[in-house]
Amino acid sequence: YVCYHRPPRNFGYARQPMVAPIVIEYDDIPVAEGGKVKIRAYDPFAKDKVWTAKDNGGYEYTGAEVTSEGFHIYGLDPYQYYSAGYASYLSDISLQQDSWDIWDNHMPITNVKNGNIVGYKYFGFAGLSENKKGLKAFEGTKKRNRTAFNLFLT
Repeated sequence: YVCYHRPPRNFGYARQPMVAPIVIEYDDIPVAEGGKVKIRAYDPFAKDKVWTAKDNGGYEYTGAEVTSEGFHIYGLDPYQYYSAGYASYLSDISLQQDSWDIWDNHMPITNVKNGNIVGYKYFGFAGLSENKKGLKAFEGTKKRNRTAFNLFLT
């Protein structure tokens, strides 16, 4: 895992802790002598456990990924409550507001306007059938179970 902070509202004195699963690849040659170290995004579903993204032009991004899931590497349980502050992407970073209570799972996103994008990655809609890698199993969505995704926008 890589642990880092991001500044909510792009305010340098505020910090939101973040964590992301990664894969570190390296060779036996020292970096000073031309050796390489690669930090890649971890994907528990990929055969080689490495995530990449490729566009239609053939360009491929092979670095780490910013997600909402943190330690929940199989996706967030879709039947739980999550603060809006779990957003992994904001087209306007001033939308995210401060939360001073570390025990309250609440970090509002406000003043959302037409055209703003608030993105979340990833929800585990398939569920996790058994406890795995320290994570508790959770039920995924099923056909015709009336799963609803509720968003409260301000």
